[in-house]
Amino acid sequence: MSESSDIWIDLDPVIEDQLNLQVTIAYDRHHQFMRETRFDDCKQVLDIGTGNGLFLRRLAGDHPDKSFVGVDKRQHFLDRCNLTPMKNISFCLADVQDAQAIKLSDFDGVLMRYFLLHVSNARDILKNLKSKLKKGAHICEVAQEFR
Repeated sequence: MSESSDIWIDLDPVIEDQLNLQVTIAYDRHHQFMRETRFDDCKQVLDIGTGNGLFLRRLAGDHPDKSFVGVDKRQHFLDRCNLTPMKNISFCLADVQDAQAIKLSDFDGVLMRYFLLHVSNARDILKNLKSKLKKGAHICEVAQEFR
């Protein structure tokens, strides 16, 4: 094993701690925003672009009465997410831009944290979501930090 590989192995816990810290810092503000937009009324929540799943895990822990599905198109993130199962959360490999990938009509809430910053067709994605979600569903999209 090369010396640079060893460095990355040693940094893995540091990176994990940094990601946890980012969630801790952002969670209260994002959760407050979600409450203000009546997102707490949702029972079946889809998290598009869940990434490492840390934010969704914290949300699921605070809301054991709700069901959460985290979706990401990157398998390595989902492998990490599935290491520690939770009763009210599951993770799914899918690309939300594939109209057949997710049965959107099952969800009354969609969470997208920074997801739309990474796609070129955000309007099309939002239009597709709105047309296929349960009637009255909430979409909570966080695109940047707010103060």
